[in-house]
Order: sequence, then C-alpha cells, then structure tokens
Amino acid sequence: MFRGALVSANWAEIEPSPGIFDFTSIDAQLARLPAGAEWSLAVHGGWTSVDETDPDLYDGSTYPDGSPRPVIALSMSPAWLVTTYHAETFAMPFRDVTVNMPEYWDPTIQDRLRILADGLDQYLLTKRNIRLVYIPQMTSNGLEGHFNGVSQDVLIRAAGIDPTAPDAADQFEDIWVDASLTVSRIFAAKLTDKALAFEVHDVIGRASIPIRIMDSFLTDRTFEDRVGVAMWWLSGNTDYQSELTDHLRTYEGDIYGQIIGRSDQPERFPNNDFTAVFQQGEDLCIRYIEAWPYEFENHTYDAEFTDYNTFADSVFDR
Repeated sequence: MFRGALVSANWAEIEPSPGIFDFTSIDAQLARLPAGAEWSLAVHGGWTSVDETDPDLYDGSTYPDGSPRPVIALSMSPAWLVTTYHAETFAMPFRDVTVNMPEYWDPTIQDRLRILADGLDQYLLTKRNIRLVYIPQMTSNGLEGHFNGVSQDVLIRAAGIDPTAPDAADQFEDIWVDASLTVSRIFAAKLTDKALAFEVHDVIGRASIPIRIMDSFLTDRTFEDRVGVAMWWLSGNTDYQSELTDHLRTYEGDIYGQIIGRSDQPERFPNNDFTAVFQQGEDLCIRYIEAWPYEFENHTYDAEFTDYNTFADSVFDR
C-alpha cells in the first residue's frame, strides 16, 4: 500500500548562498523513510521576501526566545536572487500577506534555476530509489502552477504588459508558456536520467495556458518523453478546472496526482466521499497518487490504496 513519500524543501534552504548547496533537510527526511522506499523530490521556488511589518504574517505564536513566529516562510526562493543578482520581482498577495515574487521569465531567474538543477543532479547521483523530480515554479507555493488570490491585472502588469490592451491576456499567456517550457527544458537537460513533472493549473482563468505547456511535453522531442504533468488537486470533483480536467482525461503523457486534502476534510470531496479520488485517478489514468501522511498514519483507506496500486501496476511499467 505505502510505497514511498514526497520529500520537499525550499530553494532558499538548500542553496543558502549562490552555488553553495546544503541538502541536510532532504537527507533528514530520507533518513525517516523505511529501507528501500521510493521517493519523489519537490524543491519549491516562490517568493524571495515578505512584508515583515504586516501583522497578518504572525499568528501570535512565538519562538522559544519570545520572538514572533511567522505563519509562512520569510523566503521560499533565496533572497540573494534580488540582493546579489538584482532579479526582477513583483508584489502580490499570498494568504493575506504581501510577498515579492520573482518573475519566472527573467533570464537571471532562469540562469540560477539552471545552476540549481545542476546542483540537484550532482546530489542525486548518490541517491537510490528516486522516482520523480518536480520542476520548481515561481507561483503561489513555488511548485503548483497557480496564483490563488492574485488578480489578472497584477500578473499582466508584472510582465510589462498594459492590462487595457485588447490582447493583454494573450501576451501574458505567451510569456508564461515560454517561461515554463524554458525552465522545464533546463531541468530536462540537467537531470538527464530522471522522470520530471510540471504541476498544471489554470492561470489567469485560462486552461489554454497549462494545456499548451503539457502538450509541448509530448511534441517537443527535447523532453524525451520524460516530462509528465502533476495534478495536485485530485479530489473526485469534475466541476473545478473542468476544461483542464477534460484535457487530462485524454492526455497521452504521464500524470502524477496528489490528493487535494485529508480524508478528515470531507467537504473537499464530492458528496463527502474520499474514495472518489481513486475513481478519478483511474479515470484520468494517473500513474501514482500522493496522499497526505494522515492517511497512512491512521490507516484510513488501506484497502483502497492497495487496490489503486494494483490498478497502476496493471497499466504502467515500474
């Protein structure tokens, strides 16, 4: 039933100084896995700094020394991207706090992501049972392809586009798709023997953006059929991002799913039925499903996970 785990870290913590890597946090997570367990790796991009004067940044809890504890990381991507390399960022909201988000299309960001990919490649040379590497994004949580709560105008202006232009959304779409594919090519070129995945979401309300990206993974031979897509909102619902869901249903590349929430959050699933995720996983032919630790710690749906493993084994070569 349980075959492995998602191991994750922020870019800021694994490259604290330019070109100096520290994989301690990843090693610590790997040490907790059972011997022989498979794993996937997610390195989050995202904001370089937050508005530390915003009272919403703190929830009232404190560190042992009495200083206030922030509810989100002060830096997901390294702050030195801005302070040392003067990378372009734009201000946007995240969970009621203002964060400074690097521009995914900035050549400086892409150059540094190339160095990050090379550092990850060297680190992974000595690691066993790695099954998948997720491609970082400069988005709300640094990995999923969405900007929840961010207005279309904020994103369009960040790309240097006049939001009143009749083709403003089209221009932004081209910029975002190009940036996403550029970074995906960087990771494919550096991690030459690894399966990769790019998480897809509607962007500025358009399914055409993730659809163009995911279709390019199939038609652009530089990806060598190694880059799949991730659906980190697997819930069983079909009315959320329905156009994108329909495209995933007929997609010929690999799809990797993560369940949108825990089974003790029944309101997140159709008719409060957690098992709908397994049916949707089979419907979309998802290669594997990542669940929250809660399910394995409490043995909530062991039989259903075992059945899904049997389904996946019958469809995919491992």
